[in-house]
Amino acid sequence: MGARREGMYFGINGFMVRFGVTLQGLTTSAVLLTSGYVSSPGAEVVQPASAVLGIRAMITLVPFLASMLAIWGLQHYPLHSGKLQAVRVKTKKLRAT
Repeated sequence: MGARREGMYFGINGFMVRFGVTLQGLTTSAVLLTSGYVSSPGAEVVQPASAVLGIRAMITLVPFLASMLAIWGLQHYPLHSGKLQAVRVKTKKLRAT
């Protein structure tokens, strides 16, 4: 029964990476649009204070909130105590056969 799962893991990894890149683009667009960022190719533009604050929030607050969400999710992942023991017993039985 020892099916190899590298392909499945690689596919999930690829999905998560693409999902992260998509969220990054959406977040960047949303922050720049809502903060009043001035885009002017080829010309020097002084950004408004709101745009500077938005960029600072984007490089500090957004990663912090994402990290807190990830930590919360890992803490609430239901693989601990009794459930973890049940998974270990089931895994041991599967490996024995």
